Amino acid sequence: MIYNGFYVDKNRRANKCPRCLNEQINGGEYCKISGVTIVIKCTRTDYNGYPECEEIAEGNACYCTKCGEKTTFFKESLL
Repeated sequence: MIYNGFYVDKNRRANKCPRCLNEQINGGEYCKISGVTIVIKCTRTDYNGYPECEEIAEGNACYCTKCGEKTTFFKESLL
């Protein structure tokens, strides 16, 4: 089975917002219209809340292949 996802570039940045489909992506990590993240990566943090893994993921990944934590797109209910 092949799971659908979002098109992402080599840096795992979506070419349009996964929530509102805004195509005016300015190079940041969040959509300027919906505020949702446009970079798919691991969300694992340490006990102080600092990023711990941040492994980049494919456009259809719900979980990190390195540590098993949820990805940004899955945590935002985009996948």
